[in-house]
Amino acid sequence: MRVFLDTSVLFADLAMLGARSQLILGQCRAGSFDVSIPEVILAEVRNHARQRIERDVSRITAGNTGLGRLGLAGSSAPSADVLVGEFERALRRRLLGHRVDLPGLRQVDHAVLVERSIAARKPFRASDKGYRDTLFWFEMLEAARSERVVLVTNDLQDFADAAHAGLHPHLCEDLSRMDRAGAVALFTSLEAFVDAHVPTSERVLAQVKRLIENDATFRDEVETTISRAVSDTSQWPYHVGLTLVEAEGPSMMGEESSDSTDVDDFVFLTTPEADHAWELDDEGQVVVEFTAEAEVRFSHVFTPTAGEWLVERGSNVDFYDQSESYWAGTTDNEVAVRLAAVFDPEHRTLEEPELTELLDRPNDQSDDEVPPF
Repeated sequence: MRVFLDTSVLFADLAMLGARSQLILGQCRAGSFDVSIPEVILAEVRNHARQRIERDVSRITAGNTGLGRLGLAGSSAPSADVLVGEFERALRRRLLGHRVDLPGLRQVDHAVLVERSIAARKPFRASDKGYRDTLFWFEMLEAARSERVVLVTNDLQDFADAAHAGLHPHLCEDLSRMDRAGAVALFTSLEAFVDAHVPTSERVLAQVKRLIENDATFRDEVETTISRAVSDTSQWPYHVGLTLVEAEGPSMMGEESSDSTDVDDFVFLTTPEADHAWELDDEGQVVVEFTAEAEVRFSHVFTPTAGEWLVERGSNVDFYDQSESYWAGTTDNEVAVRLAAVFDPEHRTLEEPELTELLDRPNDQSDDEVPPF
């Protein structure tokens, strides 16, 4: 499946640094689907970026003028051309780094474009507007010859039918003439596409990462939850919000071999170390690591020829089961513990409205309005 992104859905996130853009780029890099942003779209993105940059540079210049009237020296305004160049280079590097296809301008017979414009066949309008959109559509038609295509756009006037439920009939006719009817699907927003084609686990992980990075209150809550869980030994081995995912127990020694036990359960004998590290892993778990003295209940399967198995260190050894292939018992030992707290949309700090608001929050120029198309 190849996904084409229109300028209209990138306007609020031209640099593609927002949550939904990052989800799409991440899935593209992982090979879940291909993403194409043709040169004609990049040119429009660059033009919108230039407008914003020139506006902001003019604000800096105006501010310097005001400071000068007060006898103060302002900072020099950067060159808009230089900033536009930096923006475009950074965007192209980002897209290519995520394996996004950036097709050049497609060569289309001028007579074909003139005929289509005169007939006002979409994406052309009766006013002759639609040249760039038509080049964009021809790029999609070429891709649709051999693969499924998705168009993500909210330029509904030029691409969608009257109900905004599918492609405009003119575009459907183009596909039918190629014997590729239905080869192009329409999504009217990045949100709708992400909801349909990005796994829930990936969306939740991105949301949690964004909260931890940007929301100090949420980050403090995670820290508090972990600290409380780590210090409350009465709740082990299970604690609300935390699940044991790994623990290293005492070493078991034999005459001819050695190994480590599989820890079945443990109870802390002392308060765990105050220092602990935590991070968010790729599965959306907040993982905590620390060590503590604990009574460990363990089991171990071994080969009888390895000889007599003993607990290498510790006390209160009480083997409660012995056989030719299985021993188990308890011992006091220092245990390295790895815990995971799983956060999901049902968690009270991750209710759906908050997530939606977080994802919808623009990275910059929040007061910009989407231009008419």
